[in-house]
Amino acid sequence: MASRIEVSEHASAEDFYPLEKKSSDLPVYRTVTLSTAQQADLLASIEAMPDGTAHMAAACVINPHHTLHFYRGNQLHSKLVICFICSQLIWRNDLGPEPEALYGEMSGFLTRIGLHPDQDWPAVAAAFTQAPTVQHQATH
Repeated sequence: MASRIEVSEHASAEDFYPLEKKSSDLPVYRTVTLSTAQQADLLASIEAMPDGTAHMAAACVINPHHTLHFYRGNQLHSKLVICFICSQLIWRNDLGPEPEALYGEMSGFLTRIGLHPDQDWPAVAAAFTQAPTVQHQATH
């Protein structure tokens, strides 16, 4: 089990098209360190998902704006990168098709912790580059 989970809402390289942006240069808009109650909420959301898997693969370029970082002690153990635009994810432990309900459950969870699964991301990126500020929220 993770000792700490951080959820980040961030830019994607596609938000700056046609400009070339390196992944290391992409802004992070907000990071939430999950409280024990929020971790339990996340686990409950995942456990409540029906087992049915997705039947179609996305045909677009992944454009993720959310990453869950799972820590054991102070070491990053794993991260889950999610794209709600095309329903794709990247996870080092990816073992095949994810449950079809994953994106709906995760969208609801992100909304409950104050993040935004669906936005006009290029507009957010443009506004952020005008006045760069990063919010970090630790909730314990």
